[in-house]
Amino acid sequence: MSIAIALEEANPGQFVKWYENNASGMVRVAWLLPDSIGYCKRLHIEAIAYNTQKNFQVTACFNDVDNRWRWHQ
Repeated sequence: MSIAIALEEANPGQFVKWYENNASGMVRVAWLLPDSIGYCKRLHIEAIAYNTQKNFQVTACFNDVDNRWRWHQ
């Protein structure tokens, strides 16, 4: 859910945090750039569960033609 909120509502530099049972994390929008058919957002994601922290980054681009997000590495 926090990833969806970050994609739809958050601006660069904003954090979306989540907590569930013994896990937590956050998504930060690193940047937003125009694309030829929409725009792209780079997300930095951190999750902590069972005393283990994982970090990764992903880029998603929104297509204004079909109103869909597409994931890129």
